Amino acid sequence: MTKNEIHTRKTLIERVKDPFDDFSWNEFYGYYKDYIFVVIVNMGVNHHDAEELLQNILLKAWKAMPKFEYSPEKGKFRWWLTRIAKNEVYDFARKKSKDLQVDSLEHVTADRKAEIDVIIEREWNRFISKKAWDNISAEFSQKYLDAFMALAEGKSISSVSEGFEIEEATLYVYKSRIKKRLCREIATLLHELDC
Repeated sequence: MTKNEIHTRKTLIERVKDPFDDFSWNEFYGYYKDYIFVVIVNMGVNHHDAEELLQNILLKAWKAMPKFEYSPEKGKFRWWLTRIAKNEVYDFARKKSKDLQVDSLEHVTADRKAEIDVIIEREWNRFISKKAWDNISAEFSQKYLDAFMALAEGKSISSVSEGFEIEEATLYVYKSRIKKRLCREIATLLHELDC
């Protein structure tokens, strides 16, 4: 990742305020669409309806961005974005409750809202982790990445060493390298995207 890319990401929210900046909007869409989609699905919406809702949510965000004023003391940008998503899902559930396959969204209780907030936070962490993994994957051979994943799944060093035909000492080195690089990339993404 170049310094230019880091700078670009940090200023993305400001750049998407310009409704005619298609490049920035496409970049924004690329960063946030998967996260928003997973949040919608985890709120109980089926995949077909989630696709439509995703487009509606992003359209509402696009229309609201020129007036959006980022204020860290009021909260993170992604909270604003997920509030749009939650409201859109709730409105959709009210309008189409008979056709929508959801868990009683029309009667959302305080407990369910708290559960949805937990889902949103969990999915954000997964989103950041996946994006970090995708970003570092080109830096290591697939063999070492697969071995790292096997170790992360709880397999023993000896079985992974044997299965991937990697010396145990080498496996320890690559496990450490990948873990350190992944942690750095997660920290970078959190700094850049979790504003």
